Amino acid sequence: MKRWTRCVPLLSMTALSACVRLHAPDPFVLGEKSISARSGSAEVVMQIPAHSVAGTAEPALGTAPSGPDDDDAWVRVRTASPNDPVKGVCVLMPGILGSHSSPTCERNVRGDGWHVVVVAPPLVSAVLAELRGADAGNLADLGDRGARVGRAVDAVVCRAAELARREVETLRSGDGSLARKPVIFVGESLGALLGVGVVATGRIDCDAALFVAGGGSLLDVAAESSIRRILFGDLPIDEPEFRDAFAAASRFDSLAAAERLRGCPVVCVTADIDIIVPTPAQEALWAALGQPPRYRFDGGHLELFVFAEWNIMPAVREVASRAVASLPSAP
Repeated sequence: MKRWTRCVPLLSMTALSACVRLHAPDPFVLGEKSISARSGSAEVVMQIPAHSVAGTAEPALGTAPSGPDDDDAWVRVRTASPNDPVKGVCVLMPGILGSHSSPTCERNVRGDGWHVVVVAPPLVSAVLAELRGADAGNLADLGDRGARVGRAVDAVVCRAAELARREVETLRSGDGSLARKPVIFVGESLGALLGVGVVATGRIDCDAALFVAGGGSLLDVAAESSIRRILFGDLPIDEPEFRDAFAAASRFDSLAAAERLRGCPVVCVTADIDIIVPTPAQEALWAALGQPPRYRFDGGHLELFVFAEWNIMPAVREVASRAVASLPSAP
C-alpha cells in the first residue's frame, strides 16, 4: 500500500503532462544582431566586487568550495563522446528545479554531440550573505538594502559570465576546431532569469540563447512567486524605496539587461499557467527582449521541467541546429 501511495504524485503528474503540450512558434529565423563583445562589458565585470559571492556553493554540483575564492563549486564541465564529431559548446544554467531538468538537458545535448558547461550560481545565498555581512549597515534602511541586493545580483551575474567564458576558452584551447563551431546558451527558470544578464555582458562568445521560463525583474518574480518565502524570506521587495534602489544599482537584472539583446539570436519558452515564475513576469521578459520567437507551454512550471525531455528539448535542439547552420563553416 505504501508503495502505491508513493507512486500517486508521479502518476498524477504523468496524467497531467498528457493534457498539456509545447506549442512551437511559426517558422522563424534567429535574430542577426551579435550578442558577443558588448561595449563596456569587460569594464563592468572588472568593477564588480567578488567578495560577496565567492565561496557560496550550489549543492546540486556536489563538492563544496575549499576556500573563499573557489569558483569550481559553481561549474561542471561534461564533454561530448570522443567517438562523435563535436558540434559546439552549450553553456547550461539550471534553476531551482535543476536536479530534475538540467540532467535531462545535459544528457541529451551531450548525446547530440555538444560539450556542456553547467554554471549554477548560488543567487539566493549570495544575496543573503551580502545582507548579513559585517558591513551590512542599517538593515532598516530600505534604500541601502535594495542597493545591496542589486549589487549582489550583478556580482553573481558577472562572476557566472566570467566562469562560463573561462571554461569555453579552455575547451577551445584544447580543440582548435571548436573556434569554428557555435556556442549556445540555455537558461532554465532562475538560470534563465540570471542568464539574460549573463548573455548581455557579452563575455561569452555566444551564437544563440534559449531562455526557458525566465521572468522579468527578479523582484517582480519573487514578489508574486508561490515560493516567495523560499527565495528571499522577508525581504521588503514590495517597498518602493527598496525597489527603486535595486533598479538603480543593478545593470544586469533580467528586465534591465533584456533590451541589449533585442534583435539578437534569442528564443524563449514560456509557460501559460506558471505560479513559480509567474506567467506575467515571463511575458514581461519576452516583451523586453523584443518579442523574439518563442515556444509556448500550456501548463505550469513543474510539468514543464519534470518532463523536460518532451517540453524543453525540442526547443533546445531547434536553437542548436539553427546555431550550427548559421555559421559559415556549417556543413
